Amino acid sequence: MQLAGSLLWEARQQGRDINWVKGRFEVEARRTPGYSFELHQLPLPLQVLVRFPLNLGRMVRGIRGTVDEIGNLMVGTVILIGVILGVVVLLR
Repeated sequence: MQLAGSLLWEARQQGRDINWVKGRFEVEARRTPGYSFELHQLPLPLQVLVRFPLNLGRMVRGIRGTVDEIGNLMVGTVILIGVILGVVVLLR
């Protein structure tokens, strides 16, 4: 939205039409990096805690690399919590 707004403002200041805005938006949107969850910026113990359920979720879904990373993290975490709860119940 910020990109679109700034391009509309720029077009108005320079007297350009909406087609110019659309063209510029397509070019700029392709160059703008998307959101990514960068694990390497976390401390190592947190990286391990996040990577384990993330990879567990990937294995269960069987579609490695094409499923949203947050979904993998959530599925892996639920599996991990389920296993821990199962062990705790069995040890009682």
